[in-house]
Formats: sequence, structure tokens, C-alpha cells
Amino acid sequence: MIEFDGRVPGPMPPDIREAAAILRQRRPEARFDLRWFDTLPSTMDIVAAAAEQGRAAGLVVVADCQTAGRGRRGHTWSSPAGAGLYLSYLARPTRDVGLITLAA
Repeated sequence: MIEFDGRVPGPMPPDIREAAAILRQRRPEARFDLRWFDTLPSTMDIVAAAAEQGRAAGLVVVADCQTAGRGRRGHTWSSPAGAGLYLSYLARPTRDVGLITLAA
């Protein structure tokens, strides 16, 4: 079992598992490692720690609820369970990253 910061990913909800399967079928070249958590302080904390440990690009950390969600420039927001999909993606771009945020 893979652990992130002492937290063990849980089983994915059926709709998320189905969406990931469809993506893999339609875009087989898309390489991602999807990990589901019911609750996390922040998906970005887990991805940042994984990046520092040398984890490869493609890690996607998803949570149903974040207790300390945050964004750019220190902005925080409410991330209650069942109200949204909260995720962070580990990218290792080889080009200028300025446009990635804009595109997302």
C-alpha cells in the first residue's frame, strides 16, 4: 500500500473509478496515478511532498474534503465533502510553466 505523509489512500468512489477507466480507454497515452482520499488538509501538501521525494510526473491526489485547502498567493477556500472535486497534479514540465496555470 502506498502512503503519503502517513496517510493511506482509500478506495475510489465508483463514479471516479469509472471516469478514470474511460479516460484510460480514450487516451491510453495519458499516464497518471490516481489516489483518492476522503479527507486531507490539502491535496497540494501531498503532491509537494511526493515531488520532493522524486516521485514521477502523473501523480493525481484527489480528496472529497480538504480541511486546509489553499490556492495561489496563500488564498484559502472552503472544501466541504460532497460539494466539489479537489485535486492536485504532479507535473514536471520541460517548457515555460507560465501558460500552464492560465490553460488550467
